[in-house]
Amino acid sequence: MIIKKFHGESIKDARQNAYEALGKDCVVLETTAEDADREATVSVLVNDERGSGGREAVHAAPDQEEGDFIPRSIRKVKKLITEGVVNQFKPEIAKAENSGPHNTGHETTPASPQEGPAAKLMESPGQSDETGLSFFEQQGHPGQIDPRPEVQGDVSTAATGEEKNLQQRLDRLEGIISAGSQYMSHPVYLRLTEAGVPASMTGLWFKEVAMKGIDPFSQSRSFAKELAGIVRNKLSRAQPEGPVGSNLLFMGPAGAGKSTLIMKLASNAGFSDGNRVAVVAIEPPDTFVPYSILKSFAIDRGLSCYSVKTRVDLEQLQDELSNYDRVLFDTPALPMDPGEGLSLFSDIRQIISSVHPLEIHFTVNATLEGSLLGEEYTADYLSESDCLALTHMDETPRRGAVVPLMAGSGCKIRYISEGRQPEAGIRRFDADRFAEEILPL
Repeated sequence: MIIKKFHGESIKDARQNAYEALGKDCVVLETTAEDADREATVSVLVNDERGSGGREAVHAAPDQEEGDFIPRSIRKVKKLITEGVVNQFKPEIAKAENSGPHNTGHETTPASPQEGPAAKLMESPGQSDETGLSFFEQQGHPGQIDPRPEVQGDVSTAATGEEKNLQQRLDRLEGIISAGSQYMSHPVYLRLTEAGVPASMTGLWFKEVAMKGIDPFSQSRSFAKELAGIVRNKLSRAQPEGPVGSNLLFMGPAGAGKSTLIMKLASNAGFSDGNRVAVVAIEPPDTFVPYSILKSFAIDRGLSCYSVKTRVDLEQLQDELSNYDRVLFDTPALPMDPGEGLSLFSDIRQIISSVHPLEIHFTVNATLEGSLLGEEYTADYLSESDCLALTHMDETPRRGAVVPLMAGSGCKIRYISEGRQPEAGIRRFDADRFAEEILPL
């Protein structure tokens, strides 16, 4: 692999220059903001002298001097952490950076798979050499393939035990990156990434099929069928088992769509037909609760709606709530500040501690990629939740962006909300249908 640098007046301009040269599927490893002495820079990972889709890559200007030298491997992982790829490297990065200066006085030689099986793996698997055999056929059993590139040159880190361990783990990460990068021009790969599935996850799915000996280029139909089966299998783990509970609580940040989802459930014939439904708004003391559209909706529809501030309030209401088949609990918006959000969530848990059984749904606005779908914000809430509820699904073509959240949380998904009308736009999660939406074949 080769690391190329592109420059511009701003990071946005430099990134656009990289996209124009290599395509929007290129892997950006690092960005450096502009200052008085130099332009903004983005560092991009490419396979060879030609970029994605066969366009000729623009060669970068010579490296400019930087301030304190940080090993290339550590800088790369820092960037990957922001993409949610290798969070497990955080402790090692902190240790490596705190272990002292690493200025070797020269740049690291980029990893370059010029020899060995790694170089062949980066070629199209359908290609063959003078033997007339494809790479998979030459290698024998697919499980014997080692896609990691051979690292040449100085590793640019001091020979400490901690950094050696970090380098070994980075080598394994390089294998994942190189194994996925060879498929970037494949139509199905592009379809998945355009649908929002992260490139890292897409590459691992491709690798899983390729390791079974199915060539994505020369056996495209069999490959697509096998890949679709893997996607369905991954998503089926989020399929809930058993009937809907009698008490459902919905929580999430502002704009997640909790109140609209509750209104849809209360109006949906499949959910409410033959059932008596009540709505309870939880309003902890000292929590500002603005005008609630949910209360107005309940009054207009003749639904029973209650407000509680403390655990005692809810306990006194329990006898009355026992007359209803389904009780939907609405909650205040969780603040974006983790400390404030967890404090509010703790208050809510105390208030509702007397309700059993209780099914907690963490509500996610599918249009908000980035921090609101990131592990750092959602991890603590998801560990206390039973289900995910996905809203605003009709407003984004990148539905696959929620797949890592599904895979990482272990939560089930009961409901998907689409549209703004309370009377429609609610459906049960179906793994096969969702797989077809992100990978139509």
